[in-house]
Amino acid sequence: MMQSHARLLVVSPHLDDAVLSCGLLLTANPSAIVCTVFTAAPRENMSTDWDRQSGFRDAFEAMRARQQEDAEVLQMLHAQPIHLPFRDAQYRDTPSLDALTEALRRTLEAHMPDKVLFPLGLFHSDHTLVSDMCRTEEWNRPFQNALKN
Repeated sequence: MMQSHARLLVVSPHLDDAVLSCGLLLTANPSAIVCTVFTAAPRENMSTDWDRQSGFRDAFEAMRARQQEDAEVLQMLHAQPIHLPFRDAQYRDTPSLDALTEALRRTLEAHMPDKVLFPLGLFHSDHTLVSDMCRTEEWNRPFQNALKN
């Protein structure tokens, strides 16, 4: 497998999305950055169907375990995790498009990647929200400026 030296940033809605969708690509891009958007537990503990079906007692346990798993897997792939402080839809605290745009814009400015991958947003509301944000002119402005220089 050929390795790339371009700085790759993968925008991942949930903690498992980047590895499940782009694991081989992450392996080919040592020091890739995986910016996961929905990594926070709910403000107050709860237990959703997904949490229980996945073997967790509650949301706090689920998010702790998923964050730890994400860090371990990305370390094996030599990728750098960035966890943004937003909650996914099942925890009933969807962030605004503006809040997402600002957080990801700061991530772009801090890391200045050469390539960015983001989800198509075909089904899940969290994926759609992240995809919509990544396609906005506001979020793409740093790339447009870089192309002009």
